[in-house]
Amino acid sequence: MDLKAFHDYVKKNYENSQYDNEYSKFHDYNSNTDFNLGVKQAKDDFYSNKHFKIYPLYLIKLTNKLFNNRLYEIVDFISGYNYEKRKLK
Repeated sequence: MDLKAFHDYVKKNYENSQYDNEYSKFHDYNSNTDFNLGVKQAKDDFYSNKHFKIYPLYLIKLTNKLFNNRLYEIVDFISGYNYEKRKLK
């Protein structure tokens, strides 16, 4: 099994609540894309403390290219976060 197949296997089982994890009680991964999770996190950050996190999108995109698109979930999350951050400012 290659690394991508293993990652997809773990992600699928995690999203289907196959792992006991306190974190999964607070998030519904089955109906959200990574982009939408970023949007939701930006809203949560804004409405809870009026501050946003700083994510280095260009650095992550560069790293994603270096690693053959293996960081696409992180890129999508940050893109969603930054999109919503611009809307809320």
